[in-house]
Amino acid sequence: MRVLIINTSERIGGAAIAAGRLMESLKNNGIKAKMLVRDKQTDQISVVRLKSNWLQVWKFMWERIVIWSANRFRRYHLFDVDIANTGTDITSLPEFRQADVIHLHWVNQGNALAERYTENTHFRQACSMDNARYVALYRHLPLRTGM
Repeated sequence: MRVLIINTSERIGGAAIAAGRLMESLKNNGIKAKMLVRDKQTDQISVVRLKSNWLQVWKFMWERIVIWSANRFRRYHLFDVDIANTGTDITSLPEFRQADVIHLHWVNQGNALAERYTENTHFRQACSMDNARYVALYRHLPLRTGM
């Protein structure tokens, strides 16, 4: 069984620590586990970093500008919210396509859009093309992808 844990950061924050512990625990019990992150801090081979480019930086900045204008140009709560209007499509990555279980652990601020993957038909098609059967959301109910 292959598990892909998706998290914003590899080491920074409580969710990252919990995701790392989950991945290590799965690997210690004979399950092939990888973690896909936006912010990678180590050279661990089972942690895969999303490719970043200037377009992703621009999308992130645009999302912050939209929030800033909605807050009447005040910085208050600027990073407390993620409106999920930008993000990275990970469905074409080999780690995603090879996974039996996809665990969306903690994704925000332009990393991956949970709504895109759980409600989108492209996500369901990507899962049916290979062998992914379940999506687990951190602090949410597990979803059956319908295969």
